[in-house]
Amino acid sequence: MKTSSLLLLAVVLLIVAVAIMLVVSGDNIRERAVSYCDGNNVASVEYSNSNSIIRVNNALLGGGGIYYSNDGSSYSCPVVGPDSMTQDCREVLGISDWQKVCEPGLSLPTAKQVELYYYNPEKDKDASGQVLCSKKGLQNVSRYVPAGDPKSEIDATVAMLLSGYVNEQEKTSGITTEFPLAGFLLASSTLDNGILTLRFSDPQNKSGGGSCRAGVLWAQIQTTAKQFLGVAEVKFEPDTLFQP
Repeated sequence: MKTSSLLLLAVVLLIVAVAIMLVVSGDNIRERAVSYCDGNNVASVEYSNSNSIIRVNNALLGGGGIYYSNDGSSYSCPVVGPDSMTQDCREVLGISDWQKVCEPGLSLPTAKQVELYYYNPEKDKDASGQVLCSKKGLQNVSRYVPAGDPKSEIDATVAMLLSGYVNEQEKTSGITTEFPLAGFLLASSTLDNGILTLRFSDPQNKSGGGSCRAGVLWAQIQTTAKQFLGVAEVKFEPDTLFQP
């Protein structure tokens, strides 16, 4: 057999071997991913063939998850802004070939699905294209919080809203938010006869700054809080918050 033919055969065999390895590798990572489906608080499990990584989405992280690499290492990426994330967590935000292997659901009362209301300016324009700064632009995203009494669920939901995490798919759809605001935190809350009073700490006065901005921030919190049964009215304290 000529040398050129031998080289061609060797190349073909190498390509076949690599293809088999990729298929086996893909099967293996998929099998590993499936094995995580029955864990506590698991909302869904996905894997990325291109990065050989498994993502176990935790219901109580509201979109965050635990990532398992091929070498057995793991790390957690909670719901925080990308600027606060580790390099590993920032990198996985760019992965686009996630394949879901299971979505077993949630065994209540472990977790409860709630809606966070952020802002989409494209849905809040008049005929001339002017942004209206109204509730018309509010758009909900689904998250999970620990199930409990109404007040604890409200507190957890508002705190999650203030974290300001919006994933890439939601950003692509036009959803935006100015949360988190530096130093702006939910300090306490009370629910009495349908009136929910939310007390915030805002040492840097980040909730103000123009009637449009303040109104949209206020509406996001109010609408998020009013989804809960028993909440007829929402009040904010102190009254210096959300000033133009």
